[in-house]
Amino acid sequence: MSTLPTTPTPFVMADIVLVGTVHRDPHGHHKLLSLLHREDPEYITLEMSPYAVEFRKKKRVALTKKVCDMVGELGREGLAVPYPDPFSHPTIGNVLTLVDFPYEYLTASFFSKSRHIPFECIDKSYFSKKRLSKLERELITKENLRALIRWDPEEFKGGVDREYTMATLAFKSGQMTIDRSSNHQELVTRDRYMAKRIRKLLRSLNLRKLVHIGGWEHLVDAEKRETLFTLLSDLHPQRVLLPRSP
Repeated sequence: MSTLPTTPTPFVMADIVLVGTVHRDPHGHHKLLSLLHREDPEYITLEMSPYAVEFRKKKRVALTKKVCDMVGELGREGLAVPYPDPFSHPTIGNVLTLVDFPYEYLTASFFSKSRHIPFECIDKSYFSKKRLSKLERELITKENLRALIRWDPEEFKGGVDREYTMATLAFKSGQMTIDRSSNHQELVTRDRYMAKRIRKLLRSLNLRKLVHIGGWEHLVDAEKRETLFTLLSDLHPQRVLLPRSP
């Protein structure tokens, strides 16, 4: 009995939305959640490594307590600082933010659970291990925290706003507006890795829409450097910068 030849199912290209964020934006959760509701994805990927997730699950409580204990000791020592309360100093807040889950992870995780859709962290763990090891070893020390508390708080005001200004200019001009040469190769390596992960997901799943969330630097349309955006350009992704205003 002869069988008719089967026609392969044509590949339907999914809509890809690349969302650029400014890390540590205090209003980031609400803005990102609103965007996810609007885009209504079937799959979410995030610029965060599996190692970074497990590190925070296991250590964020203990490391937060360690920082608070050290800052409390410095306060009892009568350290002369620009802020009357060392815990209110923006540098200490920055350290505590680094130890905790970023708003991008919390928002994507919450949305994926509420909509019962897959959510995956796709960054390379190798660089996370190096960075987080340095965080534990060098940043969370009494000597370093003492130095951070003595910094002028005015230097940290407007940091998020400046990042949005740079991101907006970079998205419009197609060029990096600041020098990132110190970690140039790391950015390229990570972007190549994440681009491969996204392509693999698109090949194996029949998706209507995928949303990727990551730092704005990875989404610049740079002429002289590979970025996640340029590496996926043949798939015609939509690129969105999280709005500056809440």
